Amino acid sequence: MRVVIVADTHCGSRTGLTPPGWQYQGGSDDPELEWYAEFQRALWKQYASVVELLQPVDVLIANGDLVDGRGAKTGGVEEILAERDKQARMAARCLEEMHAKRVIIVSGTPYHSSEDGEDWDAAVAQYIKAETIGTEGYIDAAGLVLHVKHFCPSSVIPHGRFTGPAREYLHLALRALHREAPRADVVIRSHVHYGVDAGNRYWRVIVTPCLQGPTRFPRKTSLRETDMGLTVFDIKGRDRWTWRTEWIDLPRAVAPVLTL
Repeated sequence: MRVVIVADTHCGSRTGLTPPGWQYQGGSDDPELEWYAEFQRALWKQYASVVELLQPVDVLIANGDLVDGRGAKTGGVEEILAERDKQARMAARCLEEMHAKRVIIVSGTPYHSSEDGEDWDAAVAQYIKAETIGTEGYIDAAGLVLHVKHFCPSSVIPHGRFTGPAREYLHLALRALHREAPRADVVIRSHVHYGVDAGNRYWRVIVTPCLQGPTRFPRKTSLRETDMGLTVFDIKGRDRWTWRTEWIDLPRAVAPVLTL
């Protein structure tokens, strides 16, 4: 069974995953708009190329923040469009590109997907044949039990990134010990826009990369880089599975130096 996980597409954002037909067309006199137009084309091209290499895909898990929302904290200036219904259509088009036999949608953070109480991540399902499982859930994939949830505690220090995901696993282990839930073999998280892989032979926590480029928010709060890509599992059973990340590495802008 091949399971692919995508997350944080942030459709509607000018640096989110943007299908053809929604992208900036270029030809503007504004250098900033020209950069975004080129970025959108390049990100989609690499995404589509990776998706083609991964075929056939049995299950696609879309782990939250599929839409970007209104962009209230930045006055909407970073949105291609702020209509959540259209953002949901964009996200549906992105998921359709995978041609997965089964699609499962996990809801993301309220700021992006349900600021007014309406779950626009879940709304993506109405445009494609997909299932929704709310904000978290257990998935038995050929005997390997995944626990999926979008939100994950973050860290501003690179060597502290394992702590939050490991704490998530500990809480799930206590759930299983108290017979409140099944044992999770692999904990899947997203949200923080960087990748983490940690664990041992008995358990593993994976934080997936995102599919959105740089925005004003992380530039303001942190110097950390953004990891973009997709997470892929090939599963033959609980004790026979492998996973990898298909990284997407777009050319990065070089920070300018002001010479005095």
